[in-house]
Amino acid sequence: FKEDLIVMKCECRAFLIQHHFECHTTKNEGFYYIQVKYDNLWLGFQQGSLVICDYCPSVFCNEVLRTEGVTLEDSNASPTNKQCNEENGRIGFVCSECPPGYSSVFGGYTCTQCNGPWFILFIPLHVLAGLALVALLFLFNLTIVQGTINGISLYANIMYLYYDDLQDYARKPFYKIISLLNFGSEFEICLYDGMNEFTKAMLLFSFPFYLLLIVVLIIIGAHKFNLKIFKVEFIAKRAVPVLATLMVLTYTNLIGLVIHALRYTNIYTHNTLTEEETTYRVWLYQPRLRYFEKEHLALGLLAVTVTVLYLIPLTVVTLFGDFLRRNCIRSLWFSHFLDVFHGAYRW
Repeated sequence: FKEDLIVMKCECRAFLIQHHFECHTTKNEGFYYIQVKYDNLWLGFQQGSLVICDYCPSVFCNEVLRTEGVTLEDSNASPTNKQCNEENGRIGFVCSECPPGYSSVFGGYTCTQCNGPWFILFIPLHVLAGLALVALLFLFNLTIVQGTINGISLYANIMYLYYDDLQDYARKPFYKIISLLNFGSEFEICLYDGMNEFTKAMLLFSFPFYLLLIVVLIIIGAHKFNLKIFKVEFIAKRAVPVLATLMVLTYTNLIGLVIHALRYTNIYTHNTLTEEETTYRVWLYQPRLRYFEKEHLALGLLAVTVTVLYLIPLTVVTLFGDFLRRNCIRSLWFSHFLDVFHGAYRW
């Protein structure tokens, strides 16, 4: 609040009004509280400045700022915690941090204590899981050449685009099924004490490309090296269909990871003494990181690289493959690749 010396009363600061906040005083108890007109905003008071985040995901923040408001008596710590989603155990700046002794987990936004040497097991388990998955696709011919599997993968890809909504509105069982079909990480596992959203986001990019690398190496081995395992007839015949299947299934997963890495929100600060206002962008899922600065620069560049070198070319080939085959790329492997992609849709 700001004191108006002309009318001798406290009025809401223009900074708060500008961002859709309302200031109220109770008639009986005589204390002031602040409410916001819309959902998903966050209000804090740090180092002598009012801080507003214009979008706080519901996995971090609840609706208390809109429904009940926060009081000035709690201005330093309690309002920020009061606004936080208790189910996920978040606290701190924009309700994005875990309490001391707790860490972020794969498969959700819950904060939990790390128990057991999961980090030691993480790499070998993922290596074995990737090999087992590729082996199953080869052995049982689970590829998009089969129309049913193609339809399931298409449905899973579409629903995976609602990743955050399925998390936000507590449809976790449904989310876990969709995540499994897209090779996402759906189990809430903490790898090490102190893991944050940035580390988790970087690690999530590894598994899809690991799966694709396995099949690419099999294809190279089948055509370039005289190894006995590649002389098995079904391996050579199914290598390209399996590769195409993994590309389809990981496509939306990677899109989701890219969107996750590139989402941002705005932070507005207002110094209550100097009246100075500043605005800056932060990464939505760890607002302590400035957008495309320092640590987030690495994540942002990785997301852009994946988009430019993989997602866009794959999209172009999928949509305009026949045109490219007739006019630009006339090699046999490219024709085979397109036949795998489009075969289930041809009569």
